[in-house]
Amino acid sequence: MSRLIFETMANPPSNRCGYMWPPDHEVGNYPDNQSCCWRPALSDADRCAWHSDPNKTDKKTIATLQESRPDPAIRDQTNPGAELLGGAVLAGCEIRDSISLFRVLFQGADLSGAYLTDADLQETDLSDANLTDAHLVFADLTNADLIGADLSGAYLYNSDLIGADLIGVDLSGAYLTDADLTNADLSGADLSGATLPRTDLSDADLRGADLTEATLYKADLRGADLTDADLADADLTDADLTDADLTDADLTNASLSNTAASANLERANLTRTDLFDAHLRGAEFYAAVTTDTQINEGTEFGDHYVSDQGTISHAESQQARWCARTVEQVAEDNALPDTAREAFLTRKRLKRREARDEGKRGTWIHLTVSELLMGYGESFKRVLISAVVVIGTATLLYPWLGVRPTGEDSAKLTYPALTPDAPIQFATELVDTLLTAGYFSVLTFTTLGFGDLRPVGFGRVIATAEAGFGVTLFALFVFVLGRRATR
Repeated sequence: MSRLIFETMANPPSNRCGYMWPPDHEVGNYPDNQSCCWRPALSDADRCAWHSDPNKTDKKTIATLQESRPDPAIRDQTNPGAELLGGAVLAGCEIRDSISLFRVLFQGADLSGAYLTDADLQETDLSDANLTDAHLVFADLTNADLIGADLSGAYLYNSDLIGADLIGVDLSGAYLTDADLTNADLSGADLSGATLPRTDLSDADLRGADLTEATLYKADLRGADLTDADLADADLTDADLTDADLTDADLTNASLSNTAASANLERANLTRTDLFDAHLRGAEFYAAVTTDTQINEGTEFGDHYVSDQGTISHAESQQARWCARTVEQVAEDNALPDTAREAFLTRKRLKRREARDEGKRGTWIHLTVSELLMGYGESFKRVLISAVVVIGTATLLYPWLGVRPTGEDSAKLTYPALTPDAPIQFATELVDTLLTAGYFSVLTFTTLGFGDLRPVGFGRVIATAEAGFGVTLFALFVFVLGRRATR
């Protein structure tokens, strides 16, 4: 029986197609998973309507394609596919929705440039098929097998690819706007430069996929597995990556936000993810896993946690502070003190805002004073400015409130009287008074006290207060110094 099959496949009648699948089939090979087309050959070609070259026949029409198919009742009973059409040549043909291709075995078929708009390709086997520049707009490819297929430059707007098997598929430069790829297997697929705005990739398997320079604006990637995926230079603006796994993914120079929209990375797994030069300004990543996440000075975060204006809920404030703390930790792990400092300041400002909104006056006052005096422990400049303000204020007050040289008959330090007839003398005496008061103020602030000047009257209160401020600000200076050194 097997011998008869081999001989028949090798020598088909002249009125039969006789196309052998796979093309490298040899007589004597075991016939499992191989086929020989027994459809009638076209009158002007040596192949049937499905396997003839459309450039070499005028008979390849929708009608002849339909006529060469078995009865639908027979197709429905055939397993595993409804019809064997491996190696079919439909390059440039306009099929659209005129022929149902449900469950057809189209392995290795040439569908390059074919018009399959609204086509029913559910559960169709298109493995190793050539679909370059094919028009698959609104096509239904649910659970289709596209392993090894070439879909580069294909038009897949609004197509349905739910559960499709796209392992290793070439989709470079393909147009997948509004396509549905829920639960699709795209592991190892080439999607470089693909256009995927608003595409549904929720729970899709994108492990090791190449998405460099892909446009994923507003794409739904919730729960998607992007382990080891390459997303360098990809546009993920306003994309939803909630619960996505980005372990070892490369997002170098990727954009996850712009001035109008930002990506959602809540609960995403960013373990060992490369975020060098990524644009995350506005991106939300509450509860994201950031173990060994890599960032550099070019990684942009910005004040994207929550605006510092208006009123927000307690939950929003907590999430915002969590995000700021996460950025701070990631920055510290990557030896980026400036980024860590900015995140820390944002976290403190959010806490102060929360205290204000919740009526916690004590906490709000404490945090406000902390920011004014030392920038929450991050600013040398503010400590120095505070010291200058204290010394300067005390300098101006001492001639009014009481300071005099040591000695019983020494005159109290006072401001000179303004005499219109002797302006130069007035100016000289004013400068001398301020220099003396400033000298005493510095000594009091630093608690040196040489004893040549002493406060009297209410000046004692000012001197005591200035000495207290001096000790406090010196302690804060040392605190800031130590904090900055540990970053």
